[in-house]
Amino acid sequence: MHSFKKNGRWLLPLILIAVLAVPASAALLPAAPSLSNPAAPVYQSGELTWTQVQDSPGVYWYSVVFPTASIGYAVGGPDWNVNSGIGTVKIAKTTDGGQTWTVNTVPNTNRFMRGLTCSDENNCWMSGASSPRILRTTNGGATWTEAYINADWTGWLWSAGWTGVDNTVMIGTTGYADEPGRRANMLRSTNGQNFYAEIANDPREFVVYDFSCPTPGICYSAAKQTAFYSSDNGDNWVRRPAPVVRFFGIWCTDNNTCWMAGGSNSNTTDGVIQIFRSGDGGFNWQQASATPLSGNRPRLYNIQMVDPQHGYAVGCVNAPDAIQEVCQGNGLLMRTTDGFSWQQMASPTNADIMDLWVHDMDNVIMVDFAGRIWRGTGAPTPTPTSTSTPTSTPTRTPTPTATATNTPTPTATPSTGVITGQAYYDQNGNLYPDNGEPGLPGAGFALKQGNTVVATQTSNNAGNFTFNGVAPGIYTLMEQTAPNGYGPSSNLTTLRINANTSTELFFAHSLPPTPTPTPTATATPVPTEPACHCGFLPALQKNFTERTP
Repeated sequence: MHSFKKNGRWLLPLILIAVLAVPASAALLPAAPSLSNPAAPVYQSGELTWTQVQDSPGVYWYSVVFPTASIGYAVGGPDWNVNSGIGTVKIAKTTDGGQTWTVNTVPNTNRFMRGLTCSDENNCWMSGASSPRILRTTNGGATWTEAYINADWTGWLWSAGWTGVDNTVMIGTTGYADEPGRRANMLRSTNGQNFYAEIANDPREFVVYDFSCPTPGICYSAAKQTAFYSSDNGDNWVRRPAPVVRFFGIWCTDNNTCWMAGGSNSNTTDGVIQIFRSGDGGFNWQQASATPLSGNRPRLYNIQMVDPQHGYAVGCVNAPDAIQEVCQGNGLLMRTTDGFSWQQMASPTNADIMDLWVHDMDNVIMVDFAGRIWRGTGAPTPTPTSTSTPTSTPTRTPTPTATATNTPTPTATPSTGVITGQAYYDQNGNLYPDNGEPGLPGAGFALKQGNTVVATQTSNNAGNFTFNGVAPGIYTLMEQTAPNGYGPSSNLTTLRINANTSTELFFAHSLPPTPTPTPTATATPVPTEPACHCGFLPALQKNFTERTP
């Protein structure tokens, strides 16, 4: 287990869980119950079984996203390493959770598109190098229309992310440079149609490859040696330096806890797996524990966590070229069950695995750079085969006449469970809901299954909230909005809900720390970063309307 240096401005996570395996109709726990541990989530410990669910020869898949548990999209098309990525874009769609896919051509596209994000099953955006650079659908991919760039930007685009608020969408660029067509770190739209430039407080000429918004309006993005952060729905971005790694993927499970994955900046063949975790909002990053793939230059393109302990990362075992997506080895699949140590899992493909979507640890969708979409599932528990018992033929005896009796109507057993909880002010700091510690109204909570929010609740005047009619299964419960005047509770718990049971949770809060006056800093010249035409993209011409191989 690794320890993490915490910044004083953040609260330490706490999960106080009390589970009652009692009928849902029974009385709930008192204000200060005795605590017991819930049943731990059950995850398969072995390898996933992989099925190729789509094969599109000549298509290079880049990104996959599921706005709901059933409906997902993948974007692909030409290989941008060949002929400057000229060709038509393909969009794949599934309506059964990734078991089957339909692939269509996106009309009026002439070069690759790489970024993909959706706010719901109907509204999605893609970005890349085609003209126009940003396309939008409002009817589930049936048609795509142009979204407009109202900024001094004419280059290619690399990522897309929905902030979780209305139609606010972020698009990642190649990076800011003070020259025509280059003045943006990111593009942002609040109506989903018109995009404007966003420039970070410390702009760098770094490609912005990925976004993660753990709660609505709180967002991170990944770039070379960088995690940009926004607390105001993408309107302002702060650069938080990260280790010397080219980061392609980022995923956050709450507002403070994030993982980034990428590849080495150098030509080393030390085989180090480049996964880093921050527990304090990106101020400090610690490298994960993983066995190096010695003699190789592994590269991870994306990472996704189910909860703070469980997740996957994907990429390529050996990508010797710092620019091109050419895998000289198998696809790389990494897995963690504690959030710190990562193990290599068997890969179904020898091509770069470009992106993934983790419904849960036993249901994973991946896209590769060879036109294939894969579905990995955990091995089901074998069902015992019942052995028939010989039945002897009884001696026939006269059947007495039955006396009619009234049979009582059985009472129906509830088929769902209940989750109750309380947000409270932890006055004495002992991380326990003591008598007299008040409940806090206005705390917002989200109940998720996999990566899909299935219900939300807000605490009442006593700090209490309830999720009724919860179907049996494994869920994650997290606080999305802190009570007014209090610091956020970083609590995040995964729990199993059984039918006809009630589960109670407690979320501790403290008053926010008093800000420490910041001394006036002496300006220090910032070293000029050389123009990064050498990153995860071919060299670009000054006008950014074309690029050379």
